[in-house]
Amino acid sequence: MLSVFKSIAGAYINRNKKDLNEKDQDTLRDIINQSNEYLGVTEDSSRTTLIIDSSDKKTQDFFNNLIHGKITFDAKESSQTNKPIRNMSNAFRDLRHHINSKLELKTTISDRVNYLKKIFKVIVKDFYVVVISTKNQQDAFTIFETLNSRGKDLTPADLIKNHVLSTAKNQIDVANEDWNLVSEKFDEDGDKISKFIRSYWSAAEGLVQEKNLFKQINKKINKPDESMVFLEDLKNLVDVYNVFEKPDANKKNKEFFADTSLTDFVRLLNKMSIKVYYPIILALLKNKFSESDMKLVVNKIIRIVMNNRVILAYGTNSLESGFSAVAHKIYNGEFNNTNDILEGLSKLEAPSEVVKHNFEKLSKDGGKKGNKKWSLLFLLTSLTEGNYFYDTIIEDNYYLERVSIDPKLENKINQIGNWIFLENGYESKLKSIGNTKERLEIIKGSNVPANRDLESYVVDEWDGHSIDGRQNDLSKYLTFAW
Repeated sequence: MLSVFKSIAGAYINRNKKDLNEKDQDTLRDIINQSNEYLGVTEDSSRTTLIIDSSDKKTQDFFNNLIHGKITFDAKESSQTNKPIRNMSNAFRDLRHHINSKLELKTTISDRVNYLKKIFKVIVKDFYVVVISTKNQQDAFTIFETLNSRGKDLTPADLIKNHVLSTAKNQIDVANEDWNLVSEKFDEDGDKISKFIRSYWSAAEGLVQEKNLFKQINKKINKPDESMVFLEDLKNLVDVYNVFEKPDANKKNKEFFADTSLTDFVRLLNKMSIKVYYPIILALLKNKFSESDMKLVVNKIIRIVMNNRVILAYGTNSLESGFSAVAHKIYNGEFNNTNDILEGLSKLEAPSEVVKHNFEKLSKDGGKKGNKKWSLLFLLTSLTEGNYFYDTIIEDNYYLERVSIDPKLENKINQIGNWIFLENGYESKLKSIGNTKERLEIIKGSNVPANRDLESYVVDEWDGHSIDGRQNDLSKYLTFAW
């Protein structure tokens, strides 16, 4: 807040010097000098008495520069991925904007300066900063948790960090380093850290809702060694978690797995917005399963996702609880080989006859982006002879298209039998073509044999019977599609 007053007062001096009388200039300089005094800032020093987090140099440097008025808040600051820095930037901008909007209601510069002085006095005279000193770090952690049990909720990660570091006792320095190594991977974003810990904990101890995460960890981790094992696991697993979340973010993520096909499976699940399998892979890595074993498991996961989620539209909750149960058995060693894991996963899979029955009339909305697009694209390519996975899912060289867009088809228009995947160049060719015969003639130019064979389903015209017939033929591939 004091930095905001410094910024506004400095801007008035720099931009309005000719229009400011001597009294107004003195008032503005007083605001700047008093702010510096409260902040512990002097003209010949770049140090402050305020410390955000001595272990987080990037955030502390930003805070120091903010206090000294060295931050310009250009596009670079607004695009910061580091959450504490982003929060400070946003708070600074919002406060500055709010105060400036109040000042602009005044008609003269002198009135604005006096009003700024009035607001400044209210802040420094009527508000208090309470400093709490403790004899040791353990007391500091206890006070932090007590004070923050009221008011605005902290993220689970904030509370977990406080508890784990306090429990580490004389190993606190190492524990703090480990925590920082993990949090840096998420740009200090507490929400993202919480989701990562929840995935890990679901494997280690069983499924837990995020709101109950801290409560469970608080009960389970009470000794220094337990804290250190917990942090060591997080440190060892954070990189693969980031691969799940952003498989193409950088070279490290792209090359994390030596087997590129395993990376491609992760890309597919990421594009389909499937996250419930994370605990399984974390448990596999924790217990040092090979990539070939992981690939078998992930392939099974994809089959279950396609059958249970995409075709049968079962809710995410049933998949999440089932996958977490399997992950926990892998983590604790009950499932110590691939056969056990695959057998455990098979119990989650819907019966093939139920899948086939539901597929016969299955409809999908499609889409140009997002999980709906990728789920339908993968479904169609999997049920089509030939290997189109890489070109469709990885290279994105194909798009979704309806064979017919005739309104007379009504609810048949979105049935799977009316959907195809086409080379991207066909989108512009078909965009303005509504006549189904003309569309079929254009589609015949596709390099995909199944697209060229669509006319085999036409008797007089492409109609509901054509769609049902093609959908029935596609269903024959369901048993060995994944």
